[in-house]
Amino acid sequence: MGTQVTLNASVGGTLHGWTEVGGPGGNRTHIRGFAVRCITTLPPDLVSNILIGSVDYKVKGTPFLPAGQTRSIGQTATFLSSPSRGIRMTDQETYFQKARALMVETQIRPNDIVEPSLIGALRTLRREAFLPEPLRASAYIDADICLPHGRVMLAPLTIARLVHAASVRPEDRVLVVGAGTGYGAAVLARCGAAVTALESDSELRSVAKAAFLSESVDVRLIDGPLSAGDPEGVPYDRILIEGKIDVVPASFAAQISARGRLVAILAERGVGRVVVAEALPAGRFAYRFVADANTGWLPGFVKAPEFVF
Repeated sequence: MGTQVTLNASVGGTLHGWTEVGGPGGNRTHIRGFAVRCITTLPPDLVSNILIGSVDYKVKGTPFLPAGQTRSIGQTATFLSSPSRGIRMTDQETYFQKARALMVETQIRPNDIVEPSLIGALRTLRREAFLPEPLRASAYIDADICLPHGRVMLAPLTIARLVHAASVRPEDRVLVVGAGTGYGAAVLARCGAAVTALESDSELRSVAKAAFLSESVDVRLIDGPLSAGDPEGVPYDRILIEGKIDVVPASFAAQISARGRLVAILAERGVGRVVVAEALPAGRFAYRFVADANTGWLPGFVKAPEFVF
């Protein structure tokens, strides 16, 4: 059974309470033994009416306390809540600004991703601009967002881990494979890279094109089969593949510069892991594990079945 966690928020002298039930494992509030869901966004019907306050987490029924007792763990976090509990704000842009700041402070920085250029890009890029209108209220949740045709926008932490692992330098030439609606490509561009975004889905490319324009991001957007990469634009200093894959095509080794690297989410027994790959002779790669990051499959990167006696 999960541990019950009561979240109490004091706003204007009034105490408000919420309850979460978590299972075993770590969490972003550094509470050992159970997980608390990040509170960074609201249901769509509350987007234009928000309240800013702070949360004091209290733990109930942990292995360290007798049943029925509570203990403050001393953790506080900014949160967004229902307008019925306090101050109303009608500015939707203010909502997104607050949610964007929360995303960085509760999802990214606690995971030791603090590189100034990356944090700056995440703070300033309007993630909601890279989503179709009906999905924008969910832009800052700490999970993948389902897109048309079985694709997803990667969770903020997953994107941050991929970009962090890529370790781009100013003016590096970067190819983003399976760029989707373009958010990851835009983050890389804001970090100073010269980015080419490869996307085969015309509907997703359309969203990306509009977002690049609205965010004033300079990204070269191209169409083509994802598993082919961009042989005409080689060499690239970095190749970043957005989505879980079974295998990196051998042809990608020839598209990376001599000191370049490839970053991907490689499936290992079905579980996604962020890896950094360096090209070896004969189309092979040497892989280094970075972090777990399970996400949706990217089409076109399925390993060929092997014959086994």
